Amino acid sequence: MRWLLVFLLVLGFGGLGRCVDAHAGKPRPAVFQATPLDEEDTAVRLAWRGPAGTHLPLRALPDARAPIVGERSFAVGERLTFSDTRVIVDRPRVVTARRHVVLASVSRYPAGVVRRPVVIPRGGGLRLYLYAGEGTCILGRGRTLYTADCPDPKDFVGRSWNGRPTPLGLQWWVRLGSGWARVDGERLVGERYFPDAD
Repeated sequence: MRWLLVFLLVLGFGGLGRCVDAHAGKPRPAVFQATPLDEEDTAVRLAWRGPAGTHLPLRALPDARAPIVGERSFAVGERLTFSDTRVIVDRPRVVTARRHVVLASVSRYPAGVVRRPVVIPRGGGLRLYLYAGEGTCILGRGRTLYTADCPDPKDFVGRSWNGRPTPLGLQWWVRLGSGWARVDGERLVGERYFPDAD
């Protein structure tokens, strides 16, 4: 099974993220070394869709408040590669179990230590963070994140999802040379591709 390389950090980029129960209040943002486009058998690259000559600021950290350490400009349609990536999930999708649900094939995240199945009682909350490949997702329950088989939407109430679960709010940052740039989906756009087809 393909696993994402992950460094789970709090938004301040220090220590393991702590998440509260889905019904106990707003969970703290969680940071993953991943892309929101990760999918088995594909790779991810960037394309510049903004005007030519636009200067894109590069920041010291993947944070809009971090100091600017440089800038880059690109040709329209230019494809870019990045050396590192972070996804900050600040609004996971929160759902409630319709019935007693047992999540099998569970490991604690990011350590990868196999745990017993996670039991979610009827009315219990679950946070959906990211798709992790091969039908698995990064999920939150209580103060712990797990990698588990993606939940079946029929077992939960809440904002529904089509196909794989996605968070309601995230920021995607990539390292381009000397600094970090946010992928805004308008000027700087991520795209999946099949490496063997290029």
